[in-house]
Amino acid sequence: MLDIMSGKDKIPPHHTLTSLSLTHVQYAGTDIYSKIFAHLTLSPLAITCGYIAVVLTTRDLTPLLMLVGQLLNECTNAVLKRLVKQARPTEYLGDGYGMPSSHSQFMAYFATYMVILMYRMGASPGAVGPHVVTFFVLTWSTLVIYSR
Repeated sequence: MLDIMSGKDKIPPHHTLTSLSLTHVQYAGTDIYSKIFAHLTLSPLAITCGYIAVVLTTRDLTPLLMLVGQLLNECTNAVLKRLVKQARPTEYLGDGYGMPSSHSQFMAYFATYMVILMYRMGASPGAVGPHVVTFFVLTWSTLVIYSR
């Protein structure tokens, strides 16, 4: 309930607040590295938007298969979470289990698929493009995994 006159939110005592677990990221506000890692943690959301955009705007089967594989990977992660039942590091990070990290598993799948794709595309000998993309994707994925 919103009290318009005072401008303050009033929450009845019998209600508890819940955050969206998809974007609930905590970090030390005074530490720049913590803030960078918090933003890197959201990479799977940006990648998913990219998947959807590419699938909808191209008629290529490769991005569609990559997206389907990513979704199956997320289903596998959900099953693994229920089997492992590792608690989250703190109760303030939402409901559900913490390990395996879906962000880490997402990025590991993404990096693996991208690296295989780069070297299976048949770039000309001596081309640096696949090496640059591979370095970038592996570095990005490692940073996201470390942030978790």
